[in-house]
Amino acid sequence: MFLPLILQIPVWVFNSIAIRNIVMMRETRERFSTVPVEERFLGMATEGTLWFQNLTTPDPTYVLPMVFGATFAFNIFMMSGRRVSTMPAASDSSRGQKMETYQNWLTKFLYCIAFIMIPLSSMQPSALTLYWATSSFMGVIINLILMSPKFRSLVRIPKTPNLSSTPYSDLRNRIAALLRQ
Repeated sequence: MFLPLILQIPVWVFNSIAIRNIVMMRETRERFSTVPVEERFLGMATEGTLWFQNLTTPDPTYVLPMVFGATFAFNIFMMSGRRVSTMPAASDSSRGQKMETYQNWLTKFLYCIAFIMIPLSSMQPSALTLYWATSSFMGVIINLILMSPKFRSLVRIPKTPNLSSTPYSDLRNRIAALLRQ
């Protein structure tokens, strides 16, 4: 769960490829070109739920891609609240200004990726988009838990100067300020 990002990304990519291959059942080129998607793996074609009954085809309502994009963007929003500029020494120095500029650029870049992932996930099989949305939603839950000062002290995560003692209030205030704009 707390693996470094360098290990998480390949695991996420390989899981995505595995799910896509299971859905598409790419055994041979001949089978892939002649057998309809629904017959390649009947379980995936009939075991969906709610509005996405067929996991081998893209979500026809675009709800899953929108949920994925929204949870991805919310993860970015939560983490962008932790700025180096909140540290007293960083806001006065040119190094702190450079770091803040870099963080702003990186946040905008990640928001662009979240936006681009919506149409990309709308073209993928529902099983893959469901995996991505679930993974992103679990990221939101984990980040919300890790924001808690009580949980951080329970698992002995050391305090840092830029962490707030009221992270949930800060997050609520940031959301309210965003909605007022």
